[in-house]
Amino acid sequence: MQVSTLIMTMAAAGLLAGTASAQVTVASFTFDSLAGSYVPTTPNTGLFTARAVDTATLRTVGSFNRNNNASSAQFSAGFVSGPDVADVLVTMNVTRINATTATAVGMVVVTDINGDVFRSPVSGVWSKNLTGAGFGGSMTAPVFDSTTGNGIIEGNTGGWTPNFGSGPLSGVLTLIVLNANATFFTTAYSGEAVGSAAQIVPGPAALAVAGLAAGMAGRRRRR
Repeated sequence: MQVSTLIMTMAAAGLLAGTASAQVTVASFTFDSLAGSYVPTTPNTGLFTARAVDTATLRTVGSFNRNNNASSAQFSAGFVSGPDVADVLVTMNVTRINATTATAVGMVVVTDINGDVFRSPVSGVWSKNLTGAGFGGSMTAPVFDSTTGNGIIEGNTGGWTPNFGSGPLSGVLTLIVLNANATFFTTAYSGEAVGSAAQIVPGPAALAVAGLAAGMAGRRRRR
């Protein structure tokens, strides 16, 4: 049975919106039903990955939005199996601090159907809850790269131009992992449902990420 995390990603977007009240959000995205995996390298470190998939249990779906003109690029369920290059990939090097907390540093990359790329370094904190884990972190100096694209962020439907000027961007990324069959960064797992949400703002971020992971992880959809 497929596990949907869409309700939780929308809840995450709401939490992000609350933290961004002092800044204007120029763009945001949510992707539901990414596949999460973890490969330990030592007892307290390892590599976490969340990526778009189209499987019998998880079909990634989502949207990437330009907020100031209400434009949206919509990615259909299972879009990664389409004939284009659209994809989502989050990779993080995780360091487990204790049984309920871990730090992480990595990268988030969203690719649209024509090869336009959003990418950003990300760092933050994972927090354990009863049914999984939540992550809240900062995106530092994100960029929109149209080197192999056409300069428009396009989904299976809809699109918009990321012409935000030459100034720096920043933002926040949150993740929720429904890992009923996984452990909190102690042993390997794969195929766990992950929901993601992000907001992108101009200039240095003044977003409070502390507590976001715990707040997100507390909101869950029962199976």
